Amino acid sequence: MAVHTQEKQIRQPGRAWNILMFVLSSAALTAVNLNFAVGTYSWDIYIGYFTHPLVFLLNWIPVLLLQALLMAALNRQWAAFLTTSVLTALPSIGNFFKIRFRNEPFAATDLPQLSAGLAVAGKYDIGFNSRIIAAILLVVLGTLFLLFFARGRLDRRARLVSALAVLLSLFPLWKLVYSSAAFYDRVAEQNYVPTTWDTREKYIDTGFFYPFLHSITEITELPPNGYSEAAAEELYEGFASAVIPEEKKVNLMILQLESFCDLEEMGVSDIPEEVYAPLRQLREECVSGRLIPNVIGGGTIDTERCVLTGSIDMLEYRHPAYSYVRYLTDQGYFACGAHPYVHFFYSRMNVMDYLGFERFYFSDDYFTQVTPAVWGNDDIFLPEVFRLFREDMRAGHPVFAFNITTQGHSPYNTEIYPEYEELIGEGKLSAPVREELNIYLTEVKETQQLLVNELDTLRESPEPTVLLIYGDHKPRFEDAVYRELGIQAGTATEKGMVRYLATPYLIWANDAAKKALNMPFTGEGPTVSPGYLMNILFDSLGWEAPAFMKFTNFAMERVPVHSAMGAYLENGSYSSAPGAETAVILQQYRFLQYYLHYRPDLVR
Repeated sequence: MAVHTQEKQIRQPGRAWNILMFVLSSAALTAVNLNFAVGTYSWDIYIGYFTHPLVFLLNWIPVLLLQALLMAALNRQWAAFLTTSVLTALPSIGNFFKIRFRNEPFAATDLPQLSAGLAVAGKYDIGFNSRIIAAILLVVLGTLFLLFFARGRLDRRARLVSALAVLLSLFPLWKLVYSSAAFYDRVAEQNYVPTTWDTREKYIDTGFFYPFLHSITEITELPPNGYSEAAAEELYEGFASAVIPEEKKVNLMILQLESFCDLEEMGVSDIPEEVYAPLRQLREECVSGRLIPNVIGGGTIDTERCVLTGSIDMLEYRHPAYSYVRYLTDQGYFACGAHPYVHFFYSRMNVMDYLGFERFYFSDDYFTQVTPAVWGNDDIFLPEVFRLFREDMRAGHPVFAFNITTQGHSPYNTEIYPEYEELIGEGKLSAPVREELNIYLTEVKETQQLLVNELDTLRESPEPTVLLIYGDHKPRFEDAVYRELGIQAGTATEKGMVRYLATPYLIWANDAAKKALNMPFTGEGPTVSPGYLMNILFDSLGWEAPAFMKFTNFAMERVPVHSAMGAYLENGSYSSAPGAETAVILQQYRFLQYYLHYRPDLVR
């Protein structure tokens, strides 16, 4: 008995040591992975993960549970640690590069598009860097340490109890903590940077594993808080749709230009007048205004889908859905479009079908016949889509064409764009920053000239034709560009909103359209969110609106800008959050868009 007690006393410190090593190794692994969570943002955020213990704890728990489950399965600390390291490092590093190149974190809603994202990853420099190398070294050292100094094993009963404890903890943790929107908001406030209102930074401020798990709640299309189908139906029935008179059915083309913006409005000086001369000229003969997207540097589909559906923010499209495309086809229009990239990217082939397009061309089913380039440059893409547009018009029905360009897409380096003009010479900007800006400006300059050439061919055409042209979002530059230009996140003022988010929109009509519609197509349009662009177009055409657009006209009068970036323009005032009256209108907006999202049959 004495010998047994002595052996138990000797074994006890070993068990405690192994438990301590298990806990510390999972905490250390969490700290290593969180170094990727900040991406290219301030290291103050990383420090905040530790100075706000709840933020760290919520990121640590998933790692701890995964490592415990693997320990129960493998019964080797080093193996459980190493496997957990690999499984958690892959999404963490992917998150780092997505922030770096797309300026947005990796969320659960990206999983359906993971293959599409990997398809274009080769265009970016995603090689090993100091963070990745340091993480690998720490994991290797940690694995070796556990291999030699934490050799404890669990008996069969302990392994079973451990696995059951982990599995039984999942539901209450998910239900009470990780899925709770209110709890997420409270946690985010602890490490939140108060100078910005960007929901992506809110994500980054809460780490990676915690916000990633919370973002699972966004995969399922849950109705807005307080949603009532009966109330939404009653709201919709209060508006009546108008029919487009035959004599006012003109041909329409929407041209969404990739990353197109006016860098002078963004704060870049010394740009030669020739660069934006075509844009200045077009503004004189168009309805022109500013668009405030929900995204910056990426998220093209958010802008395009909000434009096509009139949505306040982008929904998921996994089924036929309500859209303005369907309204136009119901009015006798032929709906078509093109994008010079692969059809599966962002599931565009399926989504465009769900939105009601009758034909949509992509690079892999059409443009590869025109050019061997994967991304079609505007010198190929624009002439071809305008040729198709003119060809479709000759078929004897009004045409609605929606075309999305890729020229001007980041990154702006010589591997992607080997030839460029020295438009900004030596000055206060560093050589790498000048090169990046010059590449971008070269692409923008070429796009404008090509566009002017095509409009000139339509100007005297007897076919009445109207174009809506806009930039989908601001370009995504490297951080050094923003630093040297002195541009910081912040959208609660007109200047901040314009510099950080605004892109131009133009509504151009040829002489035949002006005559048919008896509309001038000149003047300054309002600053609006993407969901209102079709409202501006219909107003310029002199058309009465479909039912949903009549509601959004009402909303636009009161809150013309409601960007997910934290930018609001309500009753002439700029703010980072909506007022009480505006919040009610935006809630009604969300109720109605959710109601219509599943009712393409209600297009009228």
